[in-house]
Amino acid sequence: MRDTRNIEIGAMIQIEGSAGTYAVGPASSPNLLDSVQQLLTAGQVPFQIENASFGKYLKSVGTDANAWSYNVYRQGKWDNPQVGMADYKLQAGDRAVIYYSGYDANWNPTTYLVDSVTLNPASPKASESFTVTVKKTLGYDTPSPAAGIQLKLGDLIVTTNDQGSATFAGLPEGTYTLDISGYVTGASPKIVHTTQKITIAPRTGGTTGGVVSGGTGNPVVYLSVIGDSNKGTILSSTTVTLQSGDTAYSILIRTLGAGRVQSSGSGATAYVQGIDGLREFDRGPLSGWMYAVNGSFLGTGADAASLRSGDNVTWRYTVNGGADLNAGSGSGGSYVGGGAGGAALSGSTPTDAAQQPGSLL
Repeated sequence: MRDTRNIEIGAMIQIEGSAGTYAVGPASSPNLLDSVQQLLTAGQVPFQIENASFGKYLKSVGTDANAWSYNVYRQGKWDNPQVGMADYKLQAGDRAVIYYSGYDANWNPTTYLVDSVTLNPASPKASESFTVTVKKTLGYDTPSPAAGIQLKLGDLIVTTNDQGSATFAGLPEGTYTLDISGYVTGASPKIVHTTQKITIAPRTGGTTGGVVSGGTGNPVVYLSVIGDSNKGTILSSTTVTLQSGDTAYSILIRTLGAGRVQSSGSGATAYVQGIDGLREFDRGPLSGWMYAVNGSFLGTGADAASLRSGDNVTWRYTVNGGADLNAGSGSGGSYVGGGAGGAALSGSTPTDAAQQPGSLL
């Protein structure tokens, strides 16, 4: 007869080691330690449970020994159990996390749990940049930024900054698994490995204007990317299929890939810091990236500049705040209020909707 006890319990078990996940699965018993034993046995993972004066405890799993902790996420918060696993009773909806933990010289724990994951914007769209912010906790303290941990989404891997944040861009629509980890070679993890589903919505709201087909009937735009005199042409004029909601920023990310474009901010505040390793300020305090549509350097952020079929988008690297590109002279290309993605104008910040390389702040 099929065992249905895990359905009745409705709890999940997650066992995380020093360098990876040992096991994840449904609880097969209300008793946490019993469920852990059965899950590890089913996965053929070696483990050792010992008896002590305070009761049974998990001594080792795989190659990790003598530093196992646990906590239970229950009803939207960490439960912080005050009993051993052998005495803990699971409830429906629980997520029990058993993890290999580090400690400092005073026996203060150094391996944290994920407290929260926040997206900005909350519902990112395809090819749009967005920021992921992670906070960490020991379960009983005030949550703090999870700095220096690794976030993986699709093929993109980034490390969080001091605020626990990292920016992603260039993902097509779909559902992804955000993988959060803080593995340290030869030491305990900084944070317990955690995963979370993220949905990237399709871009909407753009216009495509008249159809320029290139033989297929599909609307297209043309994209080129030109660096400084040393870097030269990064991308010769290339035909790009125009999708609904496309902008000068989204086609850049989709064509080159997020790995070749360094950016910050999200949505209308998306800011291009570098392309193919050539970054703002690399050629002086007025150097950075600008973009033009049909020869005009626009006054809106690159991810707020909607495109029409047949538009010609050019990303250019300036070494003199746009003067070398005739961005403000009225010859060789007009300038309409600002560019996007370079050194900031005096009084602006790298997340302003409109930017051009200009004087230092």
